[in-house]
Amino acid sequence: MRLHSLEITAFGPFAETVSVDFDALSEASVFLLCGDTGAGKTTVLDAVCFAFYGDVPSARSAAKQLRSHHAAETAVPRVVLEATVSGRRFRLTRSPQWQRPKKRGTGRTNEQAHALVEELVHGQWASLTNRLDEAGHLVTDLLGMNLAQFGQVVLLPQGQFDTFLRATSDERHAVLTQLFRTQRFEDVESWLAQRRTTLRRECETHERTVTALLHRVSEVAGTELPAEWSDLAEWSDLADGRISTWSSGLTETTTVELAAAETQLIAVSAGHVRAAEAHDEGRRRHDLRARHDRAHRVFEELVAAAADAQSDRQRLAEARRAGTVRTLALVADGCAAAADRARSAASRAVQAVAEAFAVDSESLDDTTLAERARAATQRAAVARSFEPRARELATTHSRRAELGETAERIEQERTEVGRRAAALPGQIGALTQRVDTLRAKAARVAEARLHVSEIGKRVACFAVISELEFQVAAFGAKRDAQREVTVSLREQMLSLRESRLHEMAAELAAVMAVGQDCPVCGSHEHPSPARWSPGAPTTTDEQELRKRIDDAEVLLETHNDHVRGYQARLDHLRSELGPGAEDDALAELKRAEQAHADARESATELVAVERELADAMQTERELVRTVSRLDADLRVTREQEAVARRAADALSSELAAILGHRTDDVTELDDLIRHNEHAADLLATARDALVDQTGRVERAAESAALATRSALDQGFPDLTSALHAALDQDECADLEARLEARQRAEAESQSVLADPDVRAAAEAETPDLEGLSCARDQADQALSEASATRQLVARRRDRLAVQVRELGAALDTWAPQRAEYSVVRSLAELVEGKGADNTRQMRLSAYVLAARLSQVVAAANERLAGMTDDRYLLEHTAQRGVGERRGGLSLLVRDQWTDEQRDPVTLSGGETFVVSLALALGLADVVTGEAGGARIETLFVDEGFGSLDSDTLELVMDTLDRLREGGRVVGVVSHVPELRTRIPTQLMVRKARWGSTLDQRLGDG
Repeated sequence: MRLHSLEITAFGPFAETVSVDFDALSEASVFLLCGDTGAGKTTVLDAVCFAFYGDVPSARSAAKQLRSHHAAETAVPRVVLEATVSGRRFRLTRSPQWQRPKKRGTGRTNEQAHALVEELVHGQWASLTNRLDEAGHLVTDLLGMNLAQFGQVVLLPQGQFDTFLRATSDERHAVLTQLFRTQRFEDVESWLAQRRTTLRRECETHERTVTALLHRVSEVAGTELPAEWSDLAEWSDLADGRISTWSSGLTETTTVELAAAETQLIAVSAGHVRAAEAHDEGRRRHDLRARHDRAHRVFEELVAAAADAQSDRQRLAEARRAGTVRTLALVADGCAAAADRARSAASRAVQAVAEAFAVDSESLDDTTLAERARAATQRAAVARSFEPRARELATTHSRRAELGETAERIEQERTEVGRRAAALPGQIGALTQRVDTLRAKAARVAEARLHVSEIGKRVACFAVISELEFQVAAFGAKRDAQREVTVSLREQMLSLRESRLHEMAAELAAVMAVGQDCPVCGSHEHPSPARWSPGAPTTTDEQELRKRIDDAEVLLETHNDHVRGYQARLDHLRSELGPGAEDDALAELKRAEQAHADARESATELVAVERELADAMQTERELVRTVSRLDADLRVTREQEAVARRAADALSSELAAILGHRTDDVTELDDLIRHNEHAADLLATARDALVDQTGRVERAAESAALATRSALDQGFPDLTSALHAALDQDECADLEARLEARQRAEAESQSVLADPDVRAAAEAETPDLEGLSCARDQADQALSEASATRQLVARRRDRLAVQVRELGAALDTWAPQRAEYSVVRSLAELVEGKGADNTRQMRLSAYVLAARLSQVVAAANERLAGMTDDRYLLEHTAQRGVGERRGGLSLLVRDQWTDEQRDPVTLSGGETFVVSLALALGLADVVTGEAGGARIETLFVDEGFGSLDSDTLELVMDTLDRLREGGRVVGVVSHVPELRTRIPTQLMVRKARWGSTLDQRLGDG
């Protein structure tokens, strides 16, 4: 992760927009962020955090007041950061939530926070997301850490510089997991724990199932479980086959019980059959005696009622003879009623005719009414026969009016078409002249295009020359700058070799051993060997500087090759181009392009004008044809109008003859038809009513005479007697049913009394039904009990067999899961640091991270030794710290002066600062070298230098100076005056009443 630029607007103490060019500051590798207390040094770091995460570290986040109080009311707070992460360049723009004045009215309204993440792709900024949650996830995934971890590893914020040093193992575990992407090991721990829980629950489920099956087997068998089986925790005791033996014994017992129950059921069934047969015989004899008694009583009752039966037979015979007479009497009554209705209807119809035609009703008979009806019908028929002619008359009048309107419309259209045709010859002549002019201009298109191409090639040569001149100048400047760098490195090499000569004694002393000859004086004793001066160069330093000089010389030669190549191309192109200025070529190109455009425009316009001329000539031909057609249509229309007028006159004469007067209103014909048809209907109705009256009176007289003759024929003295003897259908049916029932009862009673079985039963003794029923019930109960006992034993045997099979299957299913649960439980306890085999009580993920932490400690000690004059070293221990539940990630500080281990909390403020800085730098080194981690190229150290003495400060600054070898940039945040002289590249924050400002001061002054 490397920062490039930062822009801050209306954020914290910065009222206006301020910018930070980290690329310029990074040239010195170490720069100082300084300023008065409260000016806003930490706010610059907060802005970096806010750009990445949308929040600021520690307690400053709780205030939720990020917008500057010095800014104008309408100023929008914003932070824009450009940074390279994992080889990709991003631009992050964020604004916090703030309150702005309402656009309408007074008061304020909330403006929500927003974010925009962009990536530089092929020289263009491409938007990745503008959602707050997606931006947060994207940044966290890229950097590999959250806000708190970013502050511990990259920013080292004020007041929390030693957080990672003094953190517990669990806290370091969370930070290192994100940095080194070891979540997969925690996933293994989680999976094992979940698998252990799942298997434990499954085993508990199987245990409950087996326990329930055992109790069901015991319940079905009617026996108790063995006392030693009450605790099922240790199933190895039951795996020796005792369950199988126990269940087999229960099955054999129930089989024996079932055989005994079946034998008892057979014996009881035989007794039950005998008792049932005796009871059925007694019941049969009892029923026969009862039938004999009922038949004897019925026969005696029938003999006593013989006279009533004879009376019913005579009455039924008279009713059957009177039935025919009654039917004829009813018909005669109906005919008389119909004759009365016909007389009333005829009277009403004749009266209606008399009123309609104003005549005396007495003078109207059926003949007169018929003649008048025929006359009215004939008049209606004559009028209706003229209806088609009347419709034709109306259609002719309408057709005549339409033809008149059509003739007028054709005359108007003929006048308009003639006017348009007269104007076309002049328009066609003008278009013809325009076409000739445009054709002459359009013929020059190809010539103009060729001229533009030739001039364009010449202008392109001038553009290439400008680009080549720029490249020659650019690479010439790079060559000169690289030459200065190379010379500077060579001068450094001379200075370094001179310094090594001065320190040669210490270098020789460093390779001496006790008892070995001195390479200078040959002595075996070394009372006072020379020591290295602070910052003395070594052989490694000389080799690295030599490598840098070689690289600089190679780069210098590369720049020289580029300059020579571009210069050769430039000379060749100038020789081919010849004399002439670029401005003249551009002016000529512009004129040629204008001429080409004019010719193309004329060609385009020529096509449109030619099309317009063709359309005009076509229109002229169409108008001539239209005039001829309209003249012909007008003549035909006038002739049709005259024919329609003559036909209308003829039809009007015929209508006048029918109506008796001349008129063109055909509705009078409809009135005449309706009047005559109504009169004909009225007369015909009256005639039909008179005829119907006559017929119905005659039929009524005939029906009455027929009924009287029928009564005499059936033996009755008169019609009244016959009607008195008649019965309705229901009464006759009742008499017939009563007589038939008496006859059936007499036959049934005689049949029963004649049955030999019935006579024998009546002569025998009366059976004891109560005793027979009691014996049969006792046999039924005994059979039911025996059958129930047999079914109970059979069901118990079948249920026991099913339960035994289920118990065996449950035990077979449980066995592999018990074995797997034992393995998973021990493995889960091992990786969680709780198992007996894990003597260090260290989690798997902590064990993996411990190796990474050891690398961090080794990298930190490389700098800590120099910053503490070889006094302090960090040590990683797997033992648990005070109050910690898990070990593996604890840190101790070894004091080499006393050879004692110390807890980091016992260090002084300055010592804590130095050790924490070394640890942070070591952590950054390891993360940078980790393939899956984010490369951290920019670090910030916020305060803490004031707690160092001058010697320690010198050692710390030497360490920070050496960071430039790896290309890392360190920003030191401090107001210590001594650092301003030690670090020339500075970012100064100045405060004022109207807000703070920023000022960059580079190392060259």
